[in-house]
Amino acid sequence: MTSLRAYIVEDEAPARQRLRAMLAAETQLEVIGESDGGPTCVEALREAKPDLVFLDLHLGKRDGFAMLEESGLTPPPAVVVITAYSEHAVEAFERGATDYLLKPFRAPRLRAALTRAREQIESRPAVSEQRGEGPWLRRFVVRNERHLTVVPVEQVDWLAAAGNYVVLHVGRTTHILRESLAALEERLDPAMFVRISRSSMVNLDRIASLATNEAGESVVTLSTGEQMSLTRGVRELQARLEMG
Repeated sequence: MTSLRAYIVEDEAPARQRLRAMLAAETQLEVIGESDGGPTCVEALREAKPDLVFLDLHLGKRDGFAMLEESGLTPPPAVVVITAYSEHAVEAFERGATDYLLKPFRAPRLRAALTRAREQIESRPAVSEQRGEGPWLRRFVVRNERHLTVVPVEQVDWLAAAGNYVVLHVGRTTHILRESLAALEERLDPAMFVRISRSSMVNLDRIASLATNEAGESVVTLSTGEQMSLTRGVRELQARLEMG
């Protein structure tokens, strides 16, 4: 069993200290860093490249998931959300969390979350880091009650995460796959698809333009006319578009 490299992002110092102390009892886990979610957190996450992030949803005025998206970690880490409000559990799962911990939590609940995170991480197939190697997924097979629909990957405009499902956008048609976006990303050719946020990937051949709006946000416009926010990998996307 490999050791997990964990990072804590929590704006309350006592909560960070308590979690760090509880994790110290876990022999197959190493806490490689922690942050209060301040200005240096994004860069710290990029340097640390954790397998697992314990993430507070609300870091003062900052959104925890938005900050994690900004870090552009690839592959994305498993996320265990820390929250004081049970109603935020649904939001956590909708935004791709592996599990959540409701404050104040005890050691058995923490271990259960760690088990789920480890299962998610270890179930990921090994993927070559070299672009263009495969074999990559060539078609999506969408299973409905009475039939199968086969969708060649090159026909897909973009993909959107919806909890543990993925919505394929093909022109004006949508299909739903029972698979997470993180799992699909590892099976798709990175020379064809690029992750632009925690919840979406786009077909590079469908990108018509990349611009910055008046609010300073990066916006991708597809050939279909749809506009999407780019919250991760801005420089990488610019370079890949310029390479042709």
